[in-house]
Amino acid sequence: MRSIATAALIGMSLGFGSVSYADTLLGIYVGGGSISYDLSGDFTDLEGGSNSIDFDDDLGLEGDSGSYFYIALEHGIPILPNVRFARSEIEASASVVLSDSIEFDDITFPAGA
Repeated sequence: MRSIATAALIGMSLGFGSVSYADTLLGIYVGGGSISYDLSGDFTDLEGGSNSIDFDDDLGLEGDSGSYFYIALEHGIPILPNVRFARSEIEASASVVLSDSIEFDDITFPAGA
C-alpha cells in the first residue's frame, strides 16, 4: 500500500511540475528605437600579407546610428510557441583617399588613388 501511495505522489508531482504559468493570457508588444554604434578595429589578410587595415584610420569608417523595431505576440497556450519579429537597420559606408598603399588578397590598392 505504501508503494502505491509513493508512486501516486511521484506521478502527481511530475504531472503538476509541467504546468505552464503565463504572465498574460494574451499580450501584443510593439516597440522600437535608435542605436548608436562605433566601428573600430582592424583586419589582416592572414594568407596574403602581414599588414593590418584599420577601419577608422585607413578606411574612414566611423560610428553612426541605426534604428530597430519589434513586434511580439505572447499567449498562455503551452503547446504553441510565442512569436517575436525584430528588425535592425545598421549600415556603414565611407569614401577615403588612401595615404598608404594597402595589400589585401594579393591585390595592391595604391596610395592616393
